[in-house]
Amino acid sequence: MYKIFKDSKEYFSYIDLMLENNIKINKATGLKLYFSNGDIIELNEARMNPKKYHLPKYSDESVINIISGIRYNYGFDYKYEFDKNLFDKKYKHVVYLLLDGLGVNVLNKTLPKNSFLRRYYYKQINAIYPSTTSAATISAKSGLYPLESGWTGWQNYIKEANKNLILFTGVDYYSKEKTGININKLIPFKPFFHDMNLGRIIEPDFSKKYTRIDSLFKQSLKTLENDKFQYIYYNYPDEILHIDGIDGKATKEKMKSIDKFVESYANRLPDNTLLIISADHGHTSCNPLDISEFKSLNNLLERKISNDARCATFKVKCGKMQEFEDFFNLLFKKYFILYDSNVLIKERVFGDSNGLINERIDDFLADYVAIAIGDKYFKLNSDNVIFKSHHAGITDDEMYVPLIVYKK
Repeated sequence: MYKIFKDSKEYFSYIDLMLENNIKINKATGLKLYFSNGDIIELNEARMNPKKYHLPKYSDESVINIISGIRYNYGFDYKYEFDKNLFDKKYKHVVYLLLDGLGVNVLNKTLPKNSFLRRYYYKQINAIYPSTTSAATISAKSGLYPLESGWTGWQNYIKEANKNLILFTGVDYYSKEKTGININKLIPFKPFFHDMNLGRIIEPDFSKKYTRIDSLFKQSLKTLENDKFQYIYYNYPDEILHIDGIDGKATKEKMKSIDKFVESYANRLPDNTLLIISADHGHTSCNPLDISEFKSLNNLLERKISNDARCATFKVKCGKMQEFEDFFNLLFKKYFILYDSNVLIKERVFGDSNGLINERIDDFLADYVAIAIGDKYFKLNSDNVIFKSHHAGITDDEMYVPLIVYKK
């Protein structure tokens, strides 16, 4: 029998059924499987172009280096090298604006060359890894790599609750129940400018459904003279990229709007201001692999899969390590590289800890980390949301973000 599946959840359910009946997988070619009884099944996936990827290094230029430059600008000590051309003089005001999800590919595909953001494009830098908001924005605010801060992904295993919680909200990722746990108290960090006494963080009110970017800019202009340094975060274009995709009409319209507001804001900044614009991560087009109820994989695990859709972590049952490795690689090696977590820590993929590794890392990275290199993401829970574009992998689309510089 030869069967083509359109739905990944049904595809994995069929694999469960075959394995429960002691019918083995003899061979796999991508997501085309050959069983010992002669059956062949395939997931009828949308075909996408192969993706270029690179394993990040802690020494890659990133927001961490920019933070060192900001501290240097105000006469404070700093840890890492930075671009001296960016900080060509001592600026009275420095604004770091982070536009969520604005990868280099997104910038170039959604805006014309004469747009403000593209006119002032300086160069590309690397996203913090994991290339996801909860890891990268904490790095942007704290000056710490994820290995130091402990913020490695969207959701993670919190031992105090014995559940996987969304780090930003404390909500149970799988059940959607509120726990009342304040993750910031469990995994605290200080802003990188806490000793400088001259900065402010400006972010949307996340209790509201939507905050306009111009309202953030109004807050900035109102207080900038006294603040001197500001970190401004805006949760777009990421939110619309997930739903509409990189090539979507709504994405392009949103980017045009953002570009217009940023240009207006830049023109109103006081003299002797350095405006640095970048992103926490990029985006890449991809399709879901719904493994939320894939028993053959989940039964090998001590607890539910953690971290992120394209940087997933696995805590494996005792005595099942080799079985897990073999099974995972048989099915997913075309789309994910499976790493021993200790190898990634040793190779500093999650950053240079200077020997200070956050106490949560063992729980958060668990035994294995699966890093996406292709056009797939793991759908881990039972909600009906399907993303056209995602992040947290190591493709160039996700890892290269723009450094846009406006000096006034």
